[in-house]
Amino acid sequence: MIKRWLVSLLVAGWTGLATAGNLTLADAPLFVAQSAPPLVMLTMSRDHKLYYEAYNDASDLNDDGQVDTGYKPDEIDYFGYFNSYACYDYDSGLKRFVPKSVKTPAQVASRDKTCAGGPAGEWSGDFLNYLTTSRMDALRKVFYGGYRSADTKDLTVLERAFIPQDAHSWGKSYDSIQADGYDIRDYSPLDLPVGGKRHLFANTTLSDGASPSFAS
Repeated sequence: MIKRWLVSLLVAGWTGLATAGNLTLADAPLFVAQSAPPLVMLTMSRDHKLYYEAYNDASDLNDDGQVDTGYKPDEIDYFGYFNSYACYDYDSGLKRFVPKSVKTPAQVASRDKTCAGGPAGEWSGDFLNYLTTSRMDALRKVFYGGYRSADTKDLTVLERAFIPQDAHSWGKSYDSIQADGYDIRDYSPLDLPVGGKRHLFANTTLSDGASPSFAS
């Protein structure tokens, strides 16, 4: 009995000696008080699929449970190098698209992406994004604003990604208002196809060292 009492006394004595550590706990993000800046690592695919089109007409882009086939200006804002709510003219001398006008806030609110059509008309930036944006272009736009082939205090020119002349080349087509659901004259200088024909928009790079091409 005496031994049990002594053991209990010793255990009680040891328990009484346990104390909390005097710790300094951080109450703010550690990088705020440190000299080293915070670091973020992004892991992404770096394979041949980056040459593919961003809008492949086989994906659900707006999470409505339906595959988005074709151009849908009233439902989707197509991301890319062009402003979806601006109109562009192609300068054959400079070999690039030049912005001509930008929609008003009221027009943006109503999702008006149309541009003056006809042979001397303009291209909708949103339509150009749908036709020309590759996955690599979209990534470059997100990470650093896009690839700049020229960048000075007076001029910045964004150039699309190289597209190989093989199975990575791709295109879009337009048949009619009935088949495609929109009037191409509202978004480009092109007229409606006639006689069972269609408009084909091809994306590729014609030769090594050449600028990537978009032809219709």
